Order: sequence, then structure tokens, then C-alpha cells
Amino acid sequence: HLTAEQREQEDKTRQLESALKTATKTDVMQMELDDYEKTIASLEESIKEKDAKLEETDKLLEKQVAIAEAFKNDVAEVEKQRSRTEERSKKFKEMLKKMKEDLSESRQQEIKYRAREAELRGQLEVATQANESEKVEVSELAG
Repeated sequence: HLTAEQREQEDKTRQLESALKTATKTDVMQMELDDYEKTIASLEESIKEKDAKLEETDKLLEKQVAIAEAFKNDVAEVEKQRSRTEERSKKFKEMLKKMKEDLSESRQQEIKYRAREAELRGQLEVATQANESEKVEVSELAG
């Protein structure tokens, strides 16, 4: 009867050890699952944070691109204004050069005119004196 009891006790001990191993395996698996879930949750939170940072960086990049585009447009506008200003300056310089040439030509013509006028006044004076002389002669002859 003792051996049957011993066998039964050994069977029960083996069953208990097996149940304990199973429970231990289940506990270990549950702990591993819990750890896995925590890791997954942590990774998901990290991904959310990185996505938020990425979205923020994208928005900042869009703003920077918009600012750069605005600067590019400003530079293009300034370049157009500079080009127009240079063109106007060139035209004014050409007009000034032409006016100086015209003024120089007018002065030369004025000098020629005054010389001709002086020459004609001289001739008029000579003719007037000759006329006076002739009048005196005519008056002496008549008289």
C-alpha cells in the first residue's frame, strides 16, 4: 500500500512540478508580453514625437522656403529697378552729351555771328564815313 501511495505522491509531485513549470512559463511569457507591450507603447510614443517634430520641421521649412521665395522676388524686383535706373541714367548721360554738343555748336555759331556782325558794323561805319565824305564833297562842289 505504501508504494501505491508513494507512486501517487510522486505523481502528484510531478503534476505539481509540471504545473509549477507551466505556471512559471506562463508568468515568464506574461512578463515578456507585458515588457513587449511596454516596448511597443514606448516605440509608438517615440514615433509620435518624431512625427510631431517632423511636421514642425516641415512647417518651418515651408516658412523658410516662402521667405526665400519672397527674398528672391525682392531681389528680382530690385534688379529690374536697377536695370531701369541704369537705362534712364544712360539716356540722361546721352541727352547731357547731346546738350553739351548743341551748346558748344551754338556758342561757335554765336562767335561767328558776332564776328560777322562786327565785320558788317565795320563795313557800315566805313560806308557811312564814305557817304559823309561824299556829302561834304558834293556840298563843297555845289556851294
